[in-house]
Amino acid sequence: MKKQSRLNKNGSSMAGRKEKGLVAVFVTFTFLFLAGIAALAIDINYAYMDKSKLQNAVDSAALAAAAVINGDNSVDNGDATVDSTLDSVIAFTGNTEFSDIKSHLSVTYSDDPTDGASFVSAGSYSSTSEYIYIRVAITGYPIRNFFVSVFGLDKYVSASAVSGPSAPTTPNTVVPVAICEGDESTPSGYINGEIYAVKSNNSALGNGNFQYLVLEDATGADILSESLAGGYNGSLRVGDSILTEPGGNTNKGINGMNSRLGTQQQNSLDATTFPPDKYVKEPAELAELDNDGTTVLYYEDDPGSAWHYSDYKDELAQCAGGATNDDCTDYYDATGGNNRRTLVVPIVDCSTGPSGRTYVTITSFACFFLLQSMDKIGNELALFGEFIDSCPVSSGGGYDLDDGTQYRIVLFNDPLSEGS
Repeated sequence: MKKQSRLNKNGSSMAGRKEKGLVAVFVTFTFLFLAGIAALAIDINYAYMDKSKLQNAVDSAALAAAAVINGDNSVDNGDATVDSTLDSVIAFTGNTEFSDIKSHLSVTYSDDPTDGASFVSAGSYSSTSEYIYIRVAITGYPIRNFFVSVFGLDKYVSASAVSGPSAPTTPNTVVPVAICEGDESTPSGYINGEIYAVKSNNSALGNGNFQYLVLEDATGADILSESLAGGYNGSLRVGDSILTEPGGNTNKGINGMNSRLGTQQQNSLDATTFPPDKYVKEPAELAELDNDGTTVLYYEDDPGSAWHYSDYKDELAQCAGGATNDDCTDYYDATGGNNRRTLVVPIVDCSTGPSGRTYVTITSFACFFLLQSMDKIGNELALFGEFIDSCPVSSGGGYDLDDGTQYRIVLFNDPLSEGS
């Protein structure tokens, strides 16, 4: 006899109701599972984004501080540079979640980027090494939680970066203008912050020698102009013997140098290949030579108002940061070249006295800030520059003035981290 299904008072099957109930439970749990997976994916995505931002922050801080401490040859300003760089990162739109990263910050220094145990704080760092390396680390920083906190979980990320000079290479951006050894009681013979006539008609090499250098047998006014503009691709080292080039080549030389300030004669050089500096302001009162042809006159009546390399750096930073004052409007161009006003000049032994075309020996290198456009007034032709004790280069590095080698500031693998 066929078994009859039990019916409730409404006439529906009890077994059918149980099946519908199981389906509802299954659908509910499936929905919760899928919602949990989606929530986890969102949290993972934000964790990845925050980790990337944090890594970029420590990379930027390490690179900026490495440039400063190696330029100063001291760790004194390293921590402050890291702090200011991170402050800029925090202030950037969309980075409010990093407002407290400095409380998780560690800054250490070493003379060996591959030895993790050698990194110590600024107060404990003591070394006579030629180069300094910095490690910037942010450890265990809590990041944004959206759904995992429901399960009582928190997320933390860490990031670190090691930066410092690369292996030194021979510089290839030397300006082909020689300057004689200075008379001051400093290693270079020149005083930091002082204005000098880097090139003039009256040098120890003689009135007929305009201090130009022949680089790798390259002669001619056009080649000289491009070399002065920054087109020299050879290399020079301390101890090299190099030939001087007598004769003025006045207009070509002026145009080559002035391309760095965008004041060369039109169509004389390709501005794409030789762009002006990002900031081309010149002093309101130009430097000039006294009647003796050697003494530099610069803001003689009001020395406190003199415009210097430090002012250039401060004003350039303000313009790059978005300032809209008249100087930024008139003199700043974000598409300009980096450090185009930095001149790396060979210091030569001029003890042989006045001569025409002759060989001189490179004894060192000097860095000068191009103060103003080069110009000829009457018989006077001078290139004025402010001596600076370190030379930044466009790659974020500098020059070792003792032997003429060049370095770049780069990132290294962090020996204390699985990442780099």
